Amino acid sequence: MGLTTKKLQRLKDQEFPKLFKGHEQHWKSLLGTAVDFLDKGLAKAERIRPDDLSEALHQILEVDEEFKKYVDEHRLPQLYWAKDFADYIVDQVYGKEIVKRGGTP
Repeated sequence: MGLTTKKLQRLKDQEFPKLFKGHEQHWKSLLGTAVDFLDKGLAKAERIRPDDLSEALHQILEVDEEFKKYVDEHRLPQLYWAKDFADYIVDQVYGKEIVKRGGTP
């Protein structure tokens, strides 16, 4: 589903954008791992879609020590943080296209 305004607000409330900026190269490296995984697994004719990339990154984040440390220190036991943060990372690195109002797609 990607990054929604609701998810973004929830992430901002818990200062995940600061976490991203403070360890940006680490998150980009994990994202690169997710891209490599999908690149090797998908047929050459397929493109890597943002939601597929976010899902692969989500799985990586769930076992990443830096991420686990952050959610533990901030007492964030909910299971949605890894998915939301994965959506945020993909959005930060690959773009934030906003749908224009009043027009057709």
